[in-house]
Amino acid sequence: MFLGTYHHSLDSKGRVSLPARYREVLAAEAEPGLILTINHGDARQCVAVYPREPFARLAQKLMADGPMDAQLERYARAILPSSTEVMHDRQGRILIPAALRELVGLEREVTWVGMFNRMEIWDRARWESSHATDLAEVGNLNRLYTEIYNGNE
Repeated sequence: MFLGTYHHSLDSKGRVSLPARYREVLAAEAEPGLILTINHGDARQCVAVYPREPFARLAQKLMADGPMDAQLERYARAILPSSTEVMHDRQGRILIPAALRELVGLEREVTWVGMFNRMEIWDRARWESSHATDLAEVGNLNRLYTEIYNGNE
C-alpha cells in the first residue's frame, strides 16, 4: 500500500527517484514496471503512477464485454494517449516524459503522494496549495467518507 508524502527533485533529463518505501512495496509486485498517466480526477493536476496490476484492473473495467459506453470511450481517449510504461533504473529513478511533465506542470521540485493502490507526482507548490485546501475541508470530506462507508455496510 502506498502511503505518505515524499519530496524529491527532477533532474535535468526529467528523471525522479522513487521513494525508498515505495520501492519496497513495488518489489512485492508480481510484474515489474509502472504506468504513468494523467490523474483521472483532474488531468492537469498531477501524474498518476500505477503498478501494472492495479492499472490492468482499471483497464479491464473500461474494456468490459461489449461496446464501450460513449462516455467511457471519451474517458479512455483522454487517459490512454497520455499514458506510458516505465521501468526504474538501478538508482531507482523513473523518467517522466516531457509531454506529461508539461501537461501537469512539473518543474523541478515534486512531491510523491501515496494513494493506497497508486502514487501521484505533484508539482510541490501545487501539492502544498491543494493539500492545504483539503485539510481546511477535512470535516466536510470526512462526512462524505462516513456516508459512503456506512452506506456500504
